[in-house]
Amino acid sequence: LVSKPSAATSSAPISSSAPPKSAEQVWRVRLSPDDAAMGPKDATVTVVVFTAFGCAECTEFKGELDRLMAQEPYKSKVRVVFKHKVLPTPHPDAMLASQAALAAKAQGRFWPFHDKLFANSFSIDRMSLLGYAKELGLKTKTFEKDLDSQRFRTQVLRDSLLAYEVGAHSFPN
Repeated sequence: LVSKPSAATSSAPISSSAPPKSAEQVWRVRLSPDDAAMGPKDATVTVVVFTAFGCAECTEFKGELDRLMAQEPYKSKVRVVFKHKVLPTPHPDAMLASQAALAAKAQGRFWPFHDKLFANSFSIDRMSLLGYAKELGLKTKTFEKDLDSQRFRTQVLRDSLLAYEVGAHSFPN
């Protein structure tokens, strides 16, 4: 999904009157200041990635995206925005892992935590998440309080609903 950020961004397809001429379609996706993003704020292209922690396909996609974003012209012209997409099955710990990633973001460590989760995609249970927080030097009491309070649950659910609204039904999208 690709969008150019603007105040008038909506979740409707750019052209809904006729089917796309190819398998590719461009959507305008609502962005939030709460979203984790990397790349220049004034990028020519913004790629919005809906993905889930604990998803093997998403882990593979992350590797490809990392390789692409390490190269020019992509790293200077493309912005990647991360959106959470969780389903209770087949990724039962994805909701907790997404909330943990946002708790890490609140401490300025989203991307290292994100990378740790994808590197350990089959170990995203609560005890593992607490261990990663400690490894990355997060304030573990604050991190655990954020998890217990489910402070970021609404943001995760909002992202997941947005994925549904724009037709991002598979993993990753």
